[in-house]
Amino acid sequence: MEPVTLSDILKIISQKLEGVFNADEIQSLKKLIVESILDIPYHSVFLNPNDEVKPEKLKEFDRVLTDIIAGQPVQYAIGYTHFFDLKIKVNPSVLIPRPETEELVSLVVKENRTKTPTILDIGTGSGCIALALANTIPDSRVTGIDISDDALTLARENAELNGLNVSFIKSDIFNPLALNNLHFDIIVSNPPYVRESEKPLMKSNVLDHEPHLALFVPDEKPLIFYEAIVNFAFNHLNRDGQLYLEINEALGNEVSELLKSNGFNDVRILNDFRDRVRFAVAKSSN
Repeated sequence: MEPVTLSDILKIISQKLEGVFNADEIQSLKKLIVESILDIPYHSVFLNPNDEVKPEKLKEFDRVLTDIIAGQPVQYAIGYTHFFDLKIKVNPSVLIPRPETEELVSLVVKENRTKTPTILDIGTGSGCIALALANTIPDSRVTGIDISDDALTLARENAELNGLNVSFIKSDIFNPLALNNLHFDIIVSNPPYVRESEKPLMKSNVLDHEPHLALFVPDEKPLIFYEAIVNFAFNHLNRDGQLYLEINEALGNEVSELLKSNGFNDVRILNDFRDRVRFAVAKSSN
């Protein structure tokens, strides 16, 4: 078998992905795949095009490309993504973080960077929100909760990977006994909010690979998680504590009314970078 060079790898990736992705997508995927498998900066490929690729790395390229062509999100195929300057491991037990969720973190950081808050992330998944906040608000004390053991294992791995101190606890927001005696300055959450009837609007690679438990809510109870979070926050936020939520763009008015009717002040419904309703912010009245 003839040796395969870095230059050859780029050609192989292009050939295998052609017809499945457009030219811009292929360029982005090439960079991501090469950097993740070879652990080198992408420009090294062009500086050293004749360097040989080891056989075990060729097998890894083949596996990743096969998975991507089959429809698996590239982040699952390579095993990680980047979020707020952190490397975050992901697998099908957790959602892949979206740009909108980076916006949610940015909002929390912008309004609390100079403080020393205690923060709770509800439904932490991979831990991306909790870890990003711990990294960017240095004197904060951050806790993340989730009902999934697999998600919590991954979140703890991500904390270790990024050298961050975050406490990850198994707890169900519908019965949060593990948090009974705890209070927080900030509560943040990106809970499930996609209604079952909205499934046809979603891409197949999301529906086929990402955890439905973290995505969907019944049409007849679209605010089921928000009701539990708001109830918890009312009893566990410190005086003037802040609640930050990512929400369904179609339910801004309903979330606003939920917050106001439960005694929260300074309720704000904010748009994301696509100018869609995406965030709710409110202050505790306690």
